[in-house]
Amino acid sequence: MTRMTLPRLAALAALFVAALTGGALRAQDQSVDALLEKVKALEARIGELESDRAANPASALESEVNALTGAAYYGGQDLGVSWANTTRHTSEDKAFDIKIGGRIQTDFVFGTEDDSFENSFGPVGDYVEFRRARLFISGTIYSNVFFKAQYDFAGTGAAVWKDVYIGLKKVPVVGHIVVGQFKQPMSLEEITSSKYISFMERALPVEAFAPSRHTGIMFHDTCMDDDRLFWAISVYREADSTGDAIDDDIGIGHDGEWNFAIRLAFVAWEEEGGKRMLEIGASFNYRNPDEGVVRFRTRPEIHTPQGRIVDTNAGTGDILDADDVLVFQLEIALVLESFSAQTEFFYTTVDSEVSGDPDFWGFYVQLSYFLTGEYRPYKKTEAAFSRVKPMHNFGDEGSGAWELLLRLSYIDLEDEAVTGGQAWDVTAGVTWYLNPNTQVKFNYVYSDSDDGNADGVSHWFGFRFQIDF
Repeated sequence: MTRMTLPRLAALAALFVAALTGGALRAQDQSVDALLEKVKALEARIGELESDRAANPASALESEVNALTGAAYYGGQDLGVSWANTTRHTSEDKAFDIKIGGRIQTDFVFGTEDDSFENSFGPVGDYVEFRRARLFISGTIYSNVFFKAQYDFAGTGAAVWKDVYIGLKKVPVVGHIVVGQFKQPMSLEEITSSKYISFMERALPVEAFAPSRHTGIMFHDTCMDDDRLFWAISVYREADSTGDAIDDDIGIGHDGEWNFAIRLAFVAWEEEGGKRMLEIGASFNYRNPDEGVVRFRTRPEIHTPQGRIVDTNAGTGDILDADDVLVFQLEIALVLESFSAQTEFFYTTVDSEVSGDPDFWGFYVQLSYFLTGEYRPYKKTEAAFSRVKPMHNFGDEGSGAWELLLRLSYIDLEDEAVTGGQAWDVTAGVTWYLNPNTQVKFNYVYSDSDDGNADGVSHWFGFRFQIDF
C-alpha cells in the first residue's frame, strides 16, 4: 500500500478540486482515466524529490545560511594554482592566498685599484658569488591573517633567516600588525626589495645607518585620499641571525634594550596612475646598543669580500659606552614617466662620553631613465618601489626594458674622537629587464675612501644575472 505523505495528500486534494471545477466547465472532455494518469505522474515526481532530499539533505538555501553563519564556510577550500609573478594557490573567494617562490642573484665582479688602496686594504681580486639564493612561502589565510617565512642560502649554504613573521590585517585604529623578524621602517631604498632596487647594491649611507631586519612588533597603515600617507611604527630588539634576542643576564644572547623606529611617506602629487608622482618622507630610529657598543661601516657599492672601506672600528676601535643612538632620515622620490630621481639624507648622533658624543652623516642622489618607455612603479601600501614590467618582453617581438642609471653617494664617519673615514662613490649602470621576473645588471663603481689610516681609489665592474619566481 502506498504511503500517503503530506505532499501526496496535497497533490491529490488539488487534483480533486481541479476535477470538480473541470467537471463543471468541461465535463464532456474530462475522463477519469486522464485524471488517474496525472495522479500517477505527480506521485512519481514527488518520489524523485524525496529521494534527492535524502541523498542531499542540505538545500541551496541551507548552504547559503551555513555560509553566512560560518558553519561550513571554510570547510574543504579548493585552491586554484596560478602565476602572478610567483606561484599562487588561491581560493575562489580570495580568503586563502598562498605564495611560494624565491630569487637567485649571481654576480661576476672584476676590480682594480691604485697603489694606495692596495697598501691599505690589499689587492683587489675578481670573484663570482651567489649574492642571494632565497626561498619563501607567504600568504593570507582566513582573509585577515598573513605570514611570511623567507630564508637565504647564499654564502655558507646554510639557511639564514630573513623575513619571518605573522600578522593581522585591518585592525581598527592601528591598521596592520606584524610580529616577528622584518625590516624596520627606515629608508625608501632599504624598504624597497633587493628584487626591485635599481643598482646591484644599496648606497653607502643606507648600508651604514639603516637598521634593516630585527625582531619586534610593527603597526602600519595608509590614510588620506587614495592612500597618500603611509605610516609605520615598530618596537624591536636587536637580534641574532635566527631572530633571537635574549638578555645577557641569563648567560646567553644580547644585552640590548628595546628600540623603536618610525617612518612617514607622503605622495604629495600623483597623475596617470603613478607614472608621474612625487613622494616625500622621513624616518627616525632610536637604538639602545647591545652592551653599549656601536659600530658603523660600509663597503663600496659592490658586495666585495675585500671588506669595508670606512669603519668606525678601523682607527680608534668600537664606539664604547654608548647610551643612545639617534638616526634621522629624509627622502624624496620623483617619477616623471621614464625619468626618475631619488635622494636620501641621514644624520646619526651617538650619546657616548667615552667617544665624545660623535655625529655622522651621509647622502646619495640617483637618477634613472628608461630608453624603452617604462617607469618605476611605486606601491603606496608599502611606501616602496615595486616591480618594473617591460612593455614588450624579450622574445615576444620585443627587446625587454632598458634602464640607464647614475648615482653619487657620500658618507662621513669622522669625528673628533672617531676616525671612521669618509668615502665618495660614483656608480653608473645599465639594467636589462628581459621580462618582469628576469634582469641582467651591469654596474661600474668608482670608489674613493679615506679613513685617516687607510685610503685609496678602487674601480669595480659588476654583472648580475637575476631571476625571481
